[in-house]
This record gives sequence, C-alpha cells and structure tokens, in this order.
Amino acid sequence: MLAAAAEGCRLCKVITQSLGFGHLESSESLEAVWYLSPLQDAESHHDSSSTCPWFRLTIDAMDEDDEIIDTENDLTDLPERCQDVDEKGHVRLPKSGADIRDPDIPSSPPAWAFTLIPATDPAVADIQYEPPSSPQDPRMWSLAKQWLEKCRSGHAKCSESRNPTFYPTRLVEIIDHSTLRVLDCNNRRPSGPYVAFSHCWGRAETLKLLEENKARLETSIDIDELPRSYKEGIEVAMRFGFRYIWIDSLCIIQDSLDDWRAEAATMKDVYNSASLTIAASAASENSEASFRRRDPAGIQHIRVNPTWNGIPKVQYVLASMDLYQDEIAHSPLRRRSWVIQEYYLSSRTLSLTRSQIWWECRETMYSESWPNGVPERLRHTVRDDQTREELHREGLQGVGGSGYGASYYHRLWYNLVEKYMSCRLTVFSDKMIAMAGLASYFQPNLGDDEYVAGHWRSQLPQSLCWDTFPYLSRPKVYRPSQYRAPSWSWASVEGDVTFQHNTHDADGSNTVHVCEVLEFKSVKAGPSPTGDLRGGYLQLRGRLFPVKIREQFLTVPDEGGDYGYIKGSAEDENRVTDGDDDTTGASLDEFTSDNWPVVSSLDTSAVDVLDNAVLDTTRRVARLAHEWDGRLFCLPLIEWVYLEKPRLRGIILGHTRGEPPSRYQRVGFFYCEGSITTSHFEGGEVEEFFVI
Repeated sequence: MLAAAAEGCRLCKVITQSLGFGHLESSESLEAVWYLSPLQDAESHHDSSSTCPWFRLTIDAMDEDDEIIDTENDLTDLPERCQDVDEKGHVRLPKSGADIRDPDIPSSPPAWAFTLIPATDPAVADIQYEPPSSPQDPRMWSLAKQWLEKCRSGHAKCSESRNPTFYPTRLVEIIDHSTLRVLDCNNRRPSGPYVAFSHCWGRAETLKLLEENKARLETSIDIDELPRSYKEGIEVAMRFGFRYIWIDSLCIIQDSLDDWRAEAATMKDVYNSASLTIAASAASENSEASFRRRDPAGIQHIRVNPTWNGIPKVQYVLASMDLYQDEIAHSPLRRRSWVIQEYYLSSRTLSLTRSQIWWECRETMYSESWPNGVPERLRHTVRDDQTREELHREGLQGVGGSGYGASYYHRLWYNLVEKYMSCRLTVFSDKMIAMAGLASYFQPNLGDDEYVAGHWRSQLPQSLCWDTFPYLSRPKVYRPSQYRAPSWSWASVEGDVTFQHNTHDADGSNTVHVCEVLEFKSVKAGPSPTGDLRGGYLQLRGRLFPVKIREQFLTVPDEGGDYGYIKGSAEDENRVTDGDDDTTGASLDEFTSDNWPVVSSLDTSAVDVLDNAVLDTTRRVARLAHEWDGRLFCLPLIEWVYLEKPRLRGIILGHTRGEPPSRYQRVGFFYCEGSITTSHFEGGEVEEFFVI
C-alpha cells in the first residue's frame, strides 16, 4: 500500500497518511487481515434522505504476541510487586500531567470508511478549488477568507451570541511581520476585532507574561522570541487582516494566581466573543507547526464510475467518512482538557491540521476537501460536531426559552464532562477552572440551578453515579496528591469517567431516590462560582451496607461476619434458584498503570468539617486495595424498574481508620440488577453522615 501511495494512488494516500495506519507502521511483527464490508445503503444508516452506498475497510493487525490485560482480578490476588508502589507501600501519584505518558494503543483495529457521493451533489458539482502544494499559497487563504465573509454576512447564529463590544483584559497587538506587543485593553481600547488562539503548550520553552517582564512585553516583542506554533497562528491572523490575537501565555500573568483566576473566569467571553478561533490542531506542543506535510493528492476527491449492482451507473466521488475524526477529533489539540471549552464556546474555528484547513461555525463546516461545505451525510458521522450543534442550536435563552427543558441541558452537560475527562491536563489544579467557562455558559439555560463541584444541585444525588474504568489506551486512573475537588465529584479523579444514571431507562419517571442530600458546601478558592475549590462536603441521609469486592462483584457479610456473594445471585455458586438475571458489579475509582485497584484517602482527622471544610492542606495517602486498612460501604442512590427488572445504582464509600465515625470518602461505584440482589440493599437503619 505504501508503494501504491508513492506511485500516486490517492485512495492509498488517504489511508497511509491517517493516524490509524501510523499504528500499523510502528508494529514490527504483525499479520494484517483485510476486511471489506458489503456495500450498504446510507438510507439504513445516518441519512434517511440519501441512497448513497458506503463501505468500510478494516485492517485487523493485532500482534500475535500482544497480551490482553485482565481487568477482572481478585483484590486478594495482586502481584507481589507493583511498579507504582514505593518502598513504604504507598502508591506513587504523579505531580503533574507532564509525568504521564499514556500508551499509544489503538482501542480497535484500524478501519477506514468511505461513501460514494453523486458527482451532481451541490457539495461536489461546482468545486473549482485545487489545493495548492504549499500552505503559503495565497489561494488557500483566499478560500478561508471567503468562508469567513460568508459566515459574517449570512449566518445569524454565529453572531447572535457574540458580544462585539467585549475585549479581554489583554491582547497581543501585531505591529508588523516581526514586531508585537502586549496591549492592556483597559488602558487603550483596540481599534478592531480580535482572534483567539487554541494550542497545546507541551514541554517546549515558551515566552510567558510575568510580573518581571510585563513592562518589556507591553513595549515590544520580537517575533523570533515566540515558538513555531505561535508564529504560525500570528501569520494566519495577519492573512485575514486581524491586528489583535489572544494567546493565553502572553495575555495572562503566569506568575500571578490572582490574575490567572480572574482571567480564567472570563474564558467564556474570550472565546465566545472572538471573531475567529485559530486552532493549532496538529501541533502537539508549541515548538511544532501544524503544517508539516501537505500532499494535494490526499486532499482532492477521487472520482469513480462503479458498475456495482443496485446503484445508478453514474459518476461518484469516493469520500472518506473518517477524515474529520482523523484530522481534528483525534488530533493532539483535542486531547488537551482546556480545548474542550475553547472549542465549544467559539462561534467560528479555523483548524490547522496535518494536511489542510478546516472551518467550523455554528451553521456549517468547510474544508479544502469540501470548499463548498461538508455534505450533510458526512456531518452526521462527526459526533463532536453534533454535540456542538446541539449546544448552539438555540443559543442562551434560559430554561423554556429554547423549547428544551432543563433535562436536555443536563444531558448535554454529562456528554461534555465525559469528553472533558477523556482529555489531559498538564497542571492538575486546573481541573475545575478549565471547565468553568462551559459551566457559566450553561447556567442561563438552567434557571436557578446551582453549580456544586462539577454537578448541578437539581441532579443530586443521581449524578453521583459516575464510574471510571482502566481502558487499555489509558489504564491509570487516580486522584492527584494535590486536593482539587471532593471525592464525590468527577473532578477529583484524573481519568475517563462515564455517567451511569444517564441511560434512557434510568431517566424515566419511575426513578426513585433512596438517598437524600441534606446539605452541601463547597469552599471556593477564588471569586468564580464555577472555579477551583479548596474543600467541600455533602451531608447525606441514607443506608450504608458493609461490603468487600471480589473479582468486580460485591460480597456481603453473613451472620458470622464472613464475606461471600449474595445468596441466590448469579455469582453465588450454591444458588438453588435461577439467579442468572440477578447480579452485582463494583469497581474502585483508582487503578495503577499496570491495572491494579487502589484506594486513596485524605487524612482529615484533625479537620472540623462543619467549622472549616478547607481540605487543600490535607495529605493524600494511596495504597493498593488489598493493603488498605479501612472499611468499605455501599450507599444506594437510585433505583428503578426496567423491562420488569429492578435496578439499583450507588457509590462505594471508604472509612479510614482514625477518621470520625460519620465521615466518609468516595472510593468506587456499584450496581445491582434483579430482585435478589437489589432486595439485599433494602431496609436497614437510615443514617446521617458526611462525604468529603
């Protein structure tokens, strides 16, 4: 295939230049098996108005020597030595995201999907643009400026939520091709619109605005002082005719916590009011440029005249259905936590990808491959774009004003949190503030609902039903040593999170809360109600049940105090009745890099939570689960019936030796399905307690 691509096969170029093929190239000893799925009608797929066939090419290239990590280990059957444990038996916790290097493992065999679009389709028929070989070619930027002008003149949604009179506290003013300066907008108002820059910091040395150099940078900056990605972004801004650009490292005083908090709280307005956001999608750090290899043959469409039965014998364009995912959704930039709110809050985004430029606004999408607009049938394959469209569909009109209820926005919030938690942070303490702009954006749509450590008050306690899992591509899940959120908040962990209460069957009217929130408190570190935290707690009323975990199932004590599976459940080998439909599941929140469960907790024995809930000075201790000397309890939160089967969701709380008797910390998640298992967690004494 590489040889065919080198000889000019454009289909092979699309495949060999993709991220998925990169995984194949790096494998030394693999036996590839190729599959071509049968042609199917799009009518049965994404676009009911289309009869364009599509097919998927899959290359299964699993190395024969690859080992599958077992994620169902008995907590009593752990290895004698764990690579993440120090000589004192404590699990080592990373101090920053720079200490983490996730394995570059694809979650599934590489696959490429293509569709046939009739050459008469408006998105194809009138294409006059021929992609140039150089990103410096004026034709490319003339096309991008056409997109901007079309949006400005014809897209009402892209302008209605912007505040044209808003300016950030500071901007970088572009004096000429070689000189810039930091402009304090409070002292001198800019004379035109500005653009925002979205980028990855990485490990490269970057010029930063500091207290000591503030006066100098406000006077003059030589462009050669800036890293490559900054230069590229500034050049793009100049090609559009913009004189002002917002770059975080130069517009926020990096060694002033007060300035950082104040500016971070304005991110919603910075990106929402920018005339354009320039996204350095392909640069994994500031020392890199996004445009590194550009092959016009890989951008242009392939025209074919298929003779397959069942489709009209006309000319088609063979279009990749994975191009957006490959160039933007899976790009280095989109793995960065901060970019989630930068992307979703921007009304217009120009993405600089490995091979071409992409345009996204609130009404349409363009790329050099699709200069007249990405066809609707392809836009339906872009899940991130669909979420963005939903978020911007009606703008900020308050509950009921958009025609959607609060539950609609709550669902969008959970979707965005799950996307956010799949991304990476360099500075762990940024977890709350990097989502603060989106939280502020949501607030008008939720009426008087209060934001509580990443949750919405009306959604407690059911939104506490989130779960983590050590995926092969990112096995380590942990709570950082530095406090940033209560244990019951998703923001307390670093790793992927899934909300388990947000399924269609758990959102019905028959959902019953079996736990009551009596009081909540969050101690904010700054002025923003959605910003970073110093502490907090929930006071709950509910039933606590002592448990242990074995092979990801719950065990409970019998009358003699011995722990075993719930009698009659699917896990009980001695069950008399058919209990196949009755089961439990349990998982701890934290795992080591080699996939072993961990329990961590803060030492709060000297803290009076009611008097002072500040917890950011306490020490976190993490141990392998089998060496932890505390006790585990299940706290049921919600129950409902679906398909005539009772279902239960809740969280696992840990009580550490030496802590007050009514003070717990969240350590995991559990569920029950079936009447036998759910009935075990009914009845019992109702207690009042704190979860910190």
